[in-house]
Amino acid sequence: MLYLTKRMDSYFFIWGGKDGDLSAEEGANAVTYIISSADQDSNGLFKNICVPGYDQYNGKEIAW
Repeated sequence: MLYLTKRMDSYFFIWGGKDGDLSAEEGANAVTYIISSADQDSNGLFKNICVPGYDQYNGKEIAW
């Protein structure tokens, strides 16, 4: 199974194991929401996904 995880302020997809923070379905749903809710004001922003119950996936803009 494919998982999305965050390590040292970077996000990675990994296959299975205990290191995955989210399931593939949770990660895909969160990314789909960001894409579908994007508008002209979102251009040039780097947004974090939002997943309830995970402090690191808070939906806020990520500085870069």
